[in-house]
Amino acid sequence: MTIGRLEHPGCVRAIEVGVTIKNYFGSTLRGSCTSSSIVAEDLEQLTQKIRDQLEKLITQKVTQQLMMSFS
Repeated sequence: MTIGRLEHPGCVRAIEVGVTIKNYFGSTLRGSCTSSSIVAEDLEQLTQKIRDQLEKLITQKVTQQLMMSFS
């Protein structure tokens, strides 16, 4: 019914074959391609912070499980 008549009941007519996303939406504007905007030192600090948080959470969980098993 999309085009005003029932051509194939239950099917939806969409974009014709051969049209790509780029053709339909247009190309994107991008700056220069850099692998990351995060400085290596900042990335290392962030990684260490995440490791510390995970270690703390794992230690808490293991301690909780041990306490429950001894109770």
